[in-house]
Amino acid sequence: MRVLVVENYSGCSIGLFAETLLGLGAELTMINVLENNNPVPVNAASEFDGLIVLGGAMGAYDDGDYPNIPKVIQLLRDFHLEEKPVLAICLGAQMLARALGEPFKSNDGLELGFVPLALQANVGGDALFSGLESQWSPIEWHADNFHIPSAATLLMSGEACRNQAFKAGKASYAFQFHPEIDEPGLRTMVAQLDASYLDEIGAGGREKLAQLLSDVPHNIESATRAGRQLVSNWYQILGSQTLI
Repeated sequence: MRVLVVENYSGCSIGLFAETLLGLGAELTMINVLENNNPVPVNAASEFDGLIVLGGAMGAYDDGDYPNIPKVIQLLRDFHLEEKPVLAICLGAQMLARALGEPFKSNDGLELGFVPLALQANVGGDALFSGLESQWSPIEWHADNFHIPSAATLLMSGEACRNQAFKAGKASYAFQFHPEIDEPGLRTMVAQLDASYLDEIGAGGREKLAQLLSDVPHNIESATRAGRQLVSNWYQILGSQTLI
């Protein structure tokens, strides 16, 4: 199975998803459209079996600073219309909401840390969640959020930020949290933070960041286990096209 991976931000990589997918036999093609101006493959929605769009520090509506954002939006729209499986993470999820016609939505504050989330009662039969617990605490790191697109289904929710995951159409999945981040990836992300970002998030944000790192020994194993199961399930959907 050929998977196109859009890395929007060099500090937010595909993480544990790469090892898992490659181990299952996937062929990954990586592009960075926003920072590196990599071209989008011609007829991508026909040439690839699935699409993953990752997170980033930019906003899904920041076209002025990142003029290639509409290219990623169109890519998401193309795969969605072709009913090819899409897995959109954080910024990618917000971009998918935009691709499906939704306006900008702020989270009204930084959500950062291992945050308890729960599956909605109506998604128990979705193949993407096979073998997963109904509740777990993945890594969150966002200040924006997304509206649930028209005709889409809310899949997961949190206490402070309700909209955590949705499914649109046959196979377009969006997640506000980061199931792809493992411990090395997290520590690399933190090490790359500059002084301006730390100033921007303020004392409260820096406290959340310190708490996140303190919680790693207690939470990272269950979070990464869920992430591996999630992307393994997505790959099975990709291969079988048995879309729930």
